[in-house]
Amino acid sequence: MLRKSYDLIIIGAGPAGSSAAFTAAKQGADVLLIDKKEKPGIPERCGGLLLSNDWPEFLDVNDFPSIYTLSRIQLYSPDGNSVCLNSRSLGTDFYSFDRSRFDAWLLEKAEHAGARVATNTMATGLVSNGNGCVQGIYCQNGNGVVKVEAPLTIGADGIEMRVGRWAKLQRSFPSNLTNPCCRMLVRDIPLEEDRIHMFFSREYCPEGYAWAFPRGNGVYNVGLGLNPTMVEMGNARRKLIQFLEDKFGTYTILHESNGGVVLDVPNHSCVKPGLLLAGDSATLINPLTGGGIHTALLAGHEAGKTAVRILGNGSLAEEALQDYNRFIKHNITKDHLLSKKIKKSIYAYSDNDLNHAVSMMRFFPARIPSLVFCLLLSNPSITMKNLFRGFFRNTTSRNR
Repeated sequence: MLRKSYDLIIIGAGPAGSSAAFTAAKQGADVLLIDKKEKPGIPERCGGLLLSNDWPEFLDVNDFPSIYTLSRIQLYSPDGNSVCLNSRSLGTDFYSFDRSRFDAWLLEKAEHAGARVATNTMATGLVSNGNGCVQGIYCQNGNGVVKVEAPLTIGADGIEMRVGRWAKLQRSFPSNLTNPCCRMLVRDIPLEEDRIHMFFSREYCPEGYAWAFPRGNGVYNVGLGLNPTMVEMGNARRKLIQFLEDKFGTYTILHESNGGVVLDVPNHSCVKPGLLLAGDSATLINPLTGGGIHTALLAGHEAGKTAVRILGNGSLAEEALQDYNRFIKHNITKDHLLSKKIKKSIYAYSDNDLNHAVSMMRFFPARIPSLVFCLLLSNPSITMKNLFRGFFRNTTSRNR
């Protein structure tokens, strides 16, 4: 049974919501964390990969028992040739894990910290005063629609972005920016289990990539993401099946799910009086990799800290909310703008250019700078256009 009021309401029990709840509850806030599902994180719709360097300091990696640590990455060109980079040259290892288990673990940590968790509870709207300040939510559970009040709410409802749209912080659902994805748990494919595998080909994943992340015991999380302007949403599964059949021939599918990621760097505020957005709900997804776990944890933790700061001194609310906005801009958006430029530059090269770049790597040490150098050499015309475009933009921005 929900009470009529709490210090903080958090909508969505994914990585952003649960990390916010854990952070705030641990510091004494009276937190309500709701999720529309009975078991948040199920079905799994994610590659489930995190750089070891991106594992957040507020979580002890040794507490999570289901991590598969990998020290290499194999990058495949469209013709099937590949280059292997190790963790020494990359400066990081990779953590592969089951997102459903990770979400359950993080939710349990939030609950043990003192957060009240209500599953099977869907937010249906925001409670606002006459000045537009958010003061709680309407939500639906087994008792019908109920009103729950709180001086602060965190929207962490994922790609649906309903909270941001209710608050008029987000535009309508950006389907033209939603990259369709399909992922499967697969066994019986002939790939090394000590590394992650990434495949690039316009035939299977135009302006995207396919992945195979080992989970241990011969099981892989295999999937791909596609450019929404080039391939319709329903074709992601068909493309993945085609990829599996062409690359491996025989395989066994254990589980599958479809979804999408919004690869749009936010140019909107993530706050308004009484409300913060975090994670996918704030479109904090890397445009180059499609990864959002790291930024969800980072933003969720900061949102929880910001909430505690405001609850401790309400006169600091406006300053604290703007500090949160600045944190998102400097620690996430800035990197994502660079990633967006890198992605545009990379996909200017054709499949033949990628084939040529990887084939040249046999003459160079297996390091990122060498791979970038080979890519630049693969098509000097494209390289000069990219360099000129970057120089022109930098010169223009300095003169503004």
